[in-house]
Amino acid sequence: MSFSSTNSSRPRAIGISTVKLISHKPIKWVELRLLSNGDSTIHQQEKKPQSTQAKFEVPDNLPLITGSTLRLKYNSGLIAKKTITIEVNELLCILGAGGKQVWKGTFGKREVEVEFNQHLRQANIPAALPEAAPSDSSGDLRPTTDDILNICPKFRILVMGKSGAGKSSLINKAFGVTDAHVSRLTPGRADINRGIPSNDNPRFLLHDSRGFEHGESDTVDTVRTFIKYRNEQEDIKEKLHAIWLCLEIPIAGGRLLETGVENFLELKTAGELGNGIGAPFDPHSPNLTPVAVVPIIVVFTKYDRLVSAEMLAMDKQKLSPTLNDAEEKAKMKMYMECISPFKELVGAAVPYTTVSTSPEYTATLSELVNLTFTQVEEYIADAAIVTGMSQKVNSSVKIRTSIEVGKRKYWKGLASSTSFPGVTLQECLGVIHLDIVKVWDLDDQHNFLLSDQFKALMVDIVEPSEARDPTKILGAGLPMLGAVAGIVSALAGPVAPIVVPILAGFVFAVWVHEVYEKSRVHLRRLMTYILDLTLVMQNLFWIQGILAAKLPQRRDSHSTVRSAPSGRITIPITRRLIKLAIRIYHDSDELDNLHTQIANFSKRVKILNTGGPDVTVEKIIQLINSSTINSEEAFKQLSSIQPLHGSWVHDADEPWDV
Repeated sequence: MSFSSTNSSRPRAIGISTVKLISHKPIKWVELRLLSNGDSTIHQQEKKPQSTQAKFEVPDNLPLITGSTLRLKYNSGLIAKKTITIEVNELLCILGAGGKQVWKGTFGKREVEVEFNQHLRQANIPAALPEAAPSDSSGDLRPTTDDILNICPKFRILVMGKSGAGKSSLINKAFGVTDAHVSRLTPGRADINRGIPSNDNPRFLLHDSRGFEHGESDTVDTVRTFIKYRNEQEDIKEKLHAIWLCLEIPIAGGRLLETGVENFLELKTAGELGNGIGAPFDPHSPNLTPVAVVPIIVVFTKYDRLVSAEMLAMDKQKLSPTLNDAEEKAKMKMYMECISPFKELVGAAVPYTTVSTSPEYTATLSELVNLTFTQVEEYIADAAIVTGMSQKVNSSVKIRTSIEVGKRKYWKGLASSTSFPGVTLQECLGVIHLDIVKVWDLDDQHNFLLSDQFKALMVDIVEPSEARDPTKILGAGLPMLGAVAGIVSALAGPVAPIVVPILAGFVFAVWVHEVYEKSRVHLRRLMTYILDLTLVMQNLFWIQGILAAKLPQRRDSHSTVRSAPSGRITIPITRRLIKLAIRIYHDSDELDNLHTQIANFSKRVKILNTGGPDVTVEKIIQLINSSTINSEEAFKQLSSIQPLHGSWVHDADEPWDV
């Protein structure tokens, strides 16, 4: 049975008629793969060397629904095969009332055109994946994330800095991409007007600017013109959402602030890039804040090199330094030679942070993401949500983003049933589940996180079908972070499959089919589901992070681990990882404590009270925040974990029902 978020158990679908790839270079070979609900259809054709276009005529017999993808793999000569991935959600956003629709997308120097229409053969559409139809008089529940992504589908960022400042590695690590190679045309000659999308992260769009090197005075004017143009755009998706100015920390007496950098920062402090006040608040555009100025953040890069230089200098003085000694010296030098002259120039007008992409300093990337999210949140709220969705290093920002999405609609009025009139708990949980999963945006290529099996497991945590066996509890008495780190390390060797509590056949509990009403029981169930799913997703985030950092690379046809061209290991979501994240939470002391607090709260809250502050939302946020894993502490603990040599995550995935 589907765990749907709409009144109809069957989602909308589109029928693809043609897919066209247009390239600036002749296409040697191209493949189109359509993936829908676990099924895959491949259309492949060879191209002649002189052809710069490939067009596929697709029979309208394979409905594509939410969760489906189109993948174009192509080769233009000597380069390795490249892949373009298009989410069906992007096409559904422009789906009109009947007739042919054409979606166009640009991927570097290649364009894709997809012609499609609404698929009406509902009998052939599988009902395994949730989808939210547009809201209408029938009361269908549309995910809040769909509305936000329709307004702002990508986080658009301008990254500035001279070649060698570490821009590419910074972007790749913070946003989990491997194909954002800045200044890829000619060294130092980036085209600031050309957005660089990522196949790895569809929520991310990069604009790159060359640095303000000596003798290139026109660069400042080019950047100012570009920022002014983007600031003037009315659509949020066309605006620039954030700017990173990357400055490499000088090691051997180099200059930090080139003349061009100083000129640019003076433009900022003088209000030339936005006057700091912006247009008055417009009630017809509530997503735009009164301060309509794109945030600029200065990023001091390659901090690890400064620490290493201080360590070497102390070694030469035979001081037997520790890493802490070197870091203290580096902080002092950083303040004297970088931060102090920078603040003297701009005062408090421009926020800044220090980063390194070296693994032992991953926490600095997390701090940069947090600062960026906070700054964008003050600028455009919808863009901040997409910022949180697109970043891959800060779980706290993921949780803050999830809370902001929930507060928009479906977490409000839980006690009074205002958001769910006349629908079942199954539908309520479906739309809540979809919003939370989409915010975390984990590498879930098989849609396991949207599966009925995962949802049935989550429902069983809300109201367990059987009591916990204390002799089989993993990580009892440990805080959540310690349990995640310890259990992942312990299970790194060959072990039995992860066993999770679940009814045979993954049948949903009877109560999910009840129509939601103003009752303490229903309030408790919805609050508990929101909390439980959020914390399980948090566990998954950190399990992936630990494995990516500590597992050795292994390339074979059975491995679930992917090694990116940059050497970065990516850990896709598997059934085993999901079961482990659930098991850790299920066996934790926090579960009983949180469930007890929700039960006590639901007994005393005023169910029919629709006035005043929404104490239900406030309680959910308070409980989530009490169990949020601190990113800085997590990265410290991560650095102490020894490399994992086991093969369990590399092997073929295990089934749900073990």
